[in-house]
Amino acid sequence: MRNSEITLFVVKDDPSIRFGLEEVLRGAGYLVHSCADGADALQEIAAHLPDLLVLDVMLPGVSGYEIARQLRKTGCRIPILMLTAYEAVLGGSVIPLTPREMELLIFLHQHRGRVLSRDRILEVVWGVKYFGTTRALDQCVAQVRKKIGDDGRTPEFLLTVHGVGYKLV
Repeated sequence: MRNSEITLFVVKDDPSIRFGLEEVLRGAGYLVHSCADGADALQEIAAHLPDLLVLDVMLPGVSGYEIARQLRKTGCRIPILMLTAYEAVLGGSVIPLTPREMELLIFLHQHRGRVLSRDRILEVVWGVKYFGTTRALDQCVAQVRKKIGDDGRTPEFLLTVHGVGYKLV
Protein backbone atom coordinates (compact mmCIF):
# COMPACT_ATOMS: atom_id res chain seq x y z
CA MET A 1 0.00 0.00 0.00
CA ARG A 2 1.40 3.40 -0.99
CA ASN A 3 1.21 6.33 1.44
CA SER A 4 -1.12 8.14 -0.98
CA GLU A 5 -3.65 5.35 -0.36
CA ILE A 6 -3.49 5.74 3.43
CA THR A 7 -5.85 8.19 5.11
CA LEU A 8 -4.92 9.72 8.47
CA PHE A 9 -7.19 11.86 10.61
CA VAL A 10 -5.70 14.35 13.07
CA VAL A 11 -7.75 15.78 15.95
CA LYS A 12 -5.72 18.52 17.64
CA ASP A 13 -6.96 21.86 18.98
CA ASP A 14 -3.68 23.78 18.78
CA PRO A 15 -3.61 25.03 15.16
CA SER A 16 0.18 25.34 14.92
CA ILE A 17 0.71 21.75 16.04
CA ARG A 18 -2.22 20.48 13.93
CA PHE A 19 -0.96 22.24 10.80
CA GLY A 20 2.59 21.06 11.52
CA LEU A 21 1.43 17.45 11.81
CA GLU A 22 -0.61 17.80 8.63
CA GLU A 23 2.37 19.23 6.77
CA VAL A 24 4.74 16.47 7.89
CA LEU A 25 2.24 13.72 7.13
CA ARG A 26 1.21 15.16 3.76
CA GLY A 27 4.90 15.60 2.95
CA ALA A 28 5.28 11.86 3.53
CA GLY A 29 2.49 11.30 0.99
CA TYR A 30 -0.43 10.52 3.30
CA LEU A 31 -3.96 11.78 2.71
CA VAL A 32 -4.72 13.85 5.83
CA HIS A 33 -7.99 15.21 7.23
CA SER A 34 -8.32 17.06 10.52
CA CYS A 35 -10.52 18.92 12.93
CA ALA A 36 -9.88 21.05 16.01
CA ASP A 37 -12.32 19.87 18.66
CA GLY A 38 -13.83 16.78 20.17
CA ALA A 39 -17.42 17.80 19.49
CA ASP A 40 -16.93 17.55 15.70
CA ALA A 41 -14.47 14.68 15.74
CA LEU A 42 -16.84 11.70 15.80
CA GLN A 43 -18.87 12.92 12.82
CA GLU A 44 -15.73 13.85 10.86
CA ILE A 45 -14.05 10.51 11.60
CA ALA A 46 -17.18 8.66 10.45
CA ALA A 47 -17.25 10.73 7.26
CA HIS A 48 -13.61 10.08 6.34
CA LEU A 49 -13.04 6.54 7.72
CA PRO A 50 -9.28 6.95 8.24
CA ASP A 51 -6.74 4.14 8.42
CA LEU A 52 -5.17 5.75 11.51
CA LEU A 53 -6.46 8.33 13.97
CA VAL A 54 -4.02 10.77 15.61
CA LEU A 55 -6.00 12.05 18.58
CA ASP A 56 -5.12 14.73 21.14
CA VAL A 57 -5.98 13.84 24.73
CA MET A 58 -6.94 17.36 25.84
CA LEU A 59 -9.57 18.76 23.46
CA PRO A 60 -12.27 21.37 23.91
CA GLY A 61 -15.73 19.87 24.22
CA VAL A 62 -15.11 16.12 24.29
CA SER A 63 -11.74 14.72 25.44
CA GLY A 64 -9.63 12.43 23.28
CA TYR A 65 -10.17 9.63 25.79
CA GLU A 66 -13.95 9.99 25.47
CA ILE A 67 -13.73 9.98 21.67
CA ALA A 68 -11.67 6.78 21.79
CA ARG A 69 -14.16 5.18 24.23
CA GLN A 70 -17.11 6.11 22.01
CA LEU A 71 -15.41 4.76 18.89
CA ARG A 72 -14.57 1.46 20.58
CA LYS A 73 -18.08 1.21 22.01
CA THR A 74 -19.47 1.25 18.44
CA GLY A 75 -17.05 -1.50 17.38
CA CYS A 76 -14.72 0.83 15.47
CA ARG A 77 -11.26 -0.77 15.21
CA ILE A 78 -9.36 2.19 13.68
CA PRO A 79 -5.88 2.29 15.27
CA ILE A 80 -5.53 5.34 17.52
CA LEU A 81 -2.33 7.19 18.40
CA MET A 82 -3.14 9.50 21.30
CA LEU A 83 -1.12 12.67 21.68
CA THR A 84 -0.39 15.27 24.30
CA ALA A 85 1.83 17.64 22.30
CA TYR A 86 4.77 15.36 21.46
CA GLU A 87 3.74 12.47 23.65
CA ALA A 88 1.83 9.35 22.73
CA VAL A 89 -0.37 7.25 24.96
CA LEU A 90 0.35 3.59 24.28
CA GLY A 91 -1.08 0.85 26.46
CA GLY A 92 -2.20 3.42 29.03
CA SER A 93 1.30 4.90 29.47
CA VAL A 94 2.31 8.38 28.33
CA ILE A 95 5.44 8.19 26.18
CA PRO A 96 7.28 11.34 25.09
CA LEU A 97 8.17 11.19 21.38
CA THR A 98 10.07 13.45 19.07
CA PRO A 99 8.26 14.35 15.84
CA ARG A 100 10.60 12.01 13.92
CA GLU A 101 9.91 9.12 16.31
CA MET A 102 6.19 9.72 15.94
CA GLU A 103 6.44 9.78 12.14
CA LEU A 104 8.52 6.57 12.22
CA LEU A 105 5.91 4.79 14.37
CA ILE A 106 3.06 5.96 12.15
CA PHE A 107 4.87 4.76 9.02
CA LEU A 108 5.76 1.38 10.55
CA HIS A 109 2.23 0.96 11.89
CA GLN A 110 0.74 1.57 8.44
CA HIS A 111 2.92 -1.28 7.16
CA ARG A 112 2.58 -3.49 10.23
CA GLY A 113 3.83 -7.01 9.62
CA ARG A 114 5.84 -6.05 6.52
CA VAL A 115 9.61 -5.74 6.36
CA LEU A 116 10.57 -2.22 5.30
CA SER A 117 14.03 -1.50 3.97
CA ARG A 118 16.20 1.09 5.68
CA ASP A 119 16.31 3.06 2.42
CA ARG A 120 12.50 3.15 2.16
CA ILE A 121 12.10 4.27 5.78
CA LEU A 122 14.74 6.97 5.32
CA GLU A 123 13.08 8.11 2.09
CA VAL A 124 9.66 8.46 3.72
CA VAL A 125 10.46 9.51 7.29
CA TRP A 126 13.60 11.59 6.71
CA GLY A 127 12.60 12.80 3.27
CA VAL A 128 13.84 12.28 -0.26
CA LYS A 129 16.67 14.77 0.26
CA TYR A 130 18.21 12.83 3.18
CA PHE A 131 21.79 11.92 2.30
CA GLY A 132 23.03 10.73 5.68
CA THR A 133 23.82 7.20 6.77
CA THR A 134 21.36 4.59 7.96
CA ARG A 135 22.90 5.05 11.41
CA ALA A 136 20.46 7.91 12.07
CA LEU A 137 17.59 5.48 11.51
CA ASP A 138 19.19 2.83 13.73
CA GLN A 139 19.53 5.38 16.55
CA CYS A 140 15.92 6.51 16.14
CA VAL A 141 14.72 2.90 16.27
CA ALA A 142 16.82 2.30 19.39
CA GLN A 143 15.22 5.33 21.07
CA VAL A 144 11.71 4.24 20.12
CA ARG A 145 12.39 0.72 21.43
CA LYS A 146 13.66 2.15 24.69
CA LYS A 147 10.61 4.39 25.05
CA ILE A 148 8.07 1.64 24.32
CA GLY A 149 9.88 -0.86 26.55
CA ASP A 150 11.05 -3.13 23.73
CA ASP A 151 14.40 -4.72 24.60
CA GLY A 152 16.87 -3.98 21.79
CA ARG A 153 18.63 -7.34 22.23
CA THR A 154 15.44 -9.38 22.00
CA PRO A 155 12.74 -7.04 20.68
CA GLU A 156 9.13 -8.23 20.56
CA PHE A 157 7.47 -5.38 18.66
CA LEU A 158 9.97 -3.49 16.51
CA LEU A 159 12.12 -6.15 14.86
CA THR A 160 15.39 -5.80 12.98
CA VAL A 161 15.56 -7.85 9.80
CA HIS A 162 19.33 -8.08 9.35
CA GLY A 163 20.61 -6.82 6.03
CA VAL A 164 17.17 -5.44 5.10
CA GLY A 165 15.48 -3.12 7.59
CA TYR A 166 12.72 -3.15 10.22
CA LYS A 167 9.31 -4.65 10.86
CA LEU A 168 6.63 -3.70 13.38
CA VAL A 169 4.66 -6.73 14.57
